[in-house]
Amino acid sequence: MRRAVLLAIPVVLIAYSVMSRTSPEVMEMVAQQESAVEDAQPEDVTNEELKLYIDVYSAMQQDHSLTVEDALQTHNVTLEDFRNIERRVQSKTRLVEKVRTALIEQARQRSAFSEPMAPTKPETSKQADKKPAPKP
Repeated sequence: MRRAVLLAIPVVLIAYSVMSRTSPEVMEMVAQQESAVEDAQPEDVTNEELKLYIDVYSAMQQDHSLTVEDALQTHNVTLEDFRNIERRVQSKTRLVEKVRTALIEQARQRSAFSEPMAPTKPETSKQADKKPAPKP
């Protein structure tokens, strides 16, 4: 055991000396990678972009034959720009929930199976007696 420790000391010292002599090229590569990671962070989504995102998917929900490109034509937005917005929206759980809620609500409003309107009060016999008789 003592022998193993004595053999490990030079290995550790050599590794430390190699690692402590980092070349400027390696440092520059590390800095570039760090800046690339920072650049990859998604930026915030504006209210207009979120509205566009919801509008496009709402249009596709209404007309299932529409493609994303078809839905984007009325908004004058390229597919690449829309996909960029989509990536940023989907990177934020709060926005995904907001979009989901909006699309579900719109689907409910358009649904043939939506809840009926509040029922009207049935007429009582007194109210029926007060109605004027129809004219012949």
